[in-house]
Amino acid sequence: MALLPIKIPAGFFRNATQYEAKNRWYDGNLVRFSEGRLRPIGGWQRLADTQITKKGAIESLTITTAGTGYSGNGTLGFTGGGGSSFAGTYTVSGGAIATVVITNSGSGYTSAPTITISGSTSGTAAVITPTFFSGIDPIRGLHSWRLGTGARYLAIGSVQSLRIWDGSQSYGTNSPIFDITPATATIPSGNIDFKDQKDFLIAGLGFGALEYGGDRNLDGSGGTASGGDVYGTPRFPAIDPDITDADAWRDNYVPVWSLDNFGDDLVAVNSGEGSIWYVDSSGLSFTNATQVATPAVLLSSLGGSTGVPVDNVGVLVTPERHIMVIGAGGNARRIAWGQQESLTDFTPSVTNTAGDIDVQTKGKIIGGFKTRYGVLLFFTDSVWKTNYLGPPFVYGVERLTEGGGCLGMKSVAGSADFVAWMSRGRFWSYTGGYIQELACDL
Repeated sequence: MALLPIKIPAGFFRNATQYEAKNRWYDGNLVRFSEGRLRPIGGWQRLADTQITKKGAIESLTITTAGTGYSGNGTLGFTGGGGSSFAGTYTVSGGAIATVVITNSGSGYTSAPTITISGSTSGTAAVITPTFFSGIDPIRGLHSWRLGTGARYLAIGSVQSLRIWDGSQSYGTNSPIFDITPATATIPSGNIDFKDQKDFLIAGLGFGALEYGGDRNLDGSGGTASGGDVYGTPRFPAIDPDITDADAWRDNYVPVWSLDNFGDDLVAVNSGEGSIWYVDSSGLSFTNATQVATPAVLLSSLGGSTGVPVDNVGVLVTPERHIMVIGAGGNARRIAWGQQESLTDFTPSVTNTAGDIDVQTKGKIIGGFKTRYGVLLFFTDSVWKTNYLGPPFVYGVERLTEGGGCLGMKSVAGSADFVAWMSRGRFWSYTGGYIQELACDL
């Protein structure tokens, strides 16, 4: 019997029913397309025998029983649970506990502790129930690089932690992933401590991500149940002072890590916390027994630092060896960069190359992506590109498109020569020159 060639185009077609997708691939699992042919993914290899879990901090307190006979305000402690450092306060109204506040959420809890009440007199029967973070800590950023010594490092940013894998495997074949999360005492005042970070701190992440339903208005007025009352929009957290507009979700994104290496060292920003963190690879000290290493420190804490931006969206290192900060200083349209070859000097002057630009656009900056053509800057309403001009201006920007902003920095992928991203309703690509729509049947 003669063999008839069957040519099935690469890619999965799911725009219609299976019948309408005849002669196309409709579904698959653990496969990839290479040179137009369907192949197994392959290549899976365990880097480390370490599971990233949440910090086990106390997330919230609920007054289960308010009690009676309390004479005044006091403090909260704990017993059990396997963790440490939790502390809180409470206030009393009419002899009953009225409010509770966490002053230190602690860490390391494997089960909910028993909350103890002290500092008041004669109170009886009050019960305060804690909930704590537990389970897998979702990864929000990865960055790998090779040191001058040849050793490989992999930085892993998750919701509640920053970790590093030592690829030299000096600690065994399956070296652990060491915790280098910044110490609580170093978190700038007003910023959210990493151990207190949640999976979703902001609105606009789709149905099911946050509270559902409710009859209270978005401005907090009326009704009895939180969740918002606008049909067809994602649901909102119960308390979010920034959300008063039904369309505000379009400008908000889940916090992610941006990571890059400045030579052998690491710079990192968590967009939900905002500080620039620094890891000196030559000063890392690993403790294998507890899987911790020297924690990251604030870039602004280094000797001689000046003008280091705070409350940022992201960070990267340009090919010209400038540390470039995205959304610098809480300005949703600003990029800033430090002195060339400097970790610490971000104050512009006539004697250095530090500077900043406020991009003239209507949208809010989402993040930056390095290419050989310049840094692509993604806004909610447009895409821009930086151009290296040299002193005295150092960098300039040009608009590549009005519209076509990405859905979030984790929807951007590519290399130095080719970048693609998902926008609302379509995909776009950039290979230098013009942005083009990327054909996709999905």
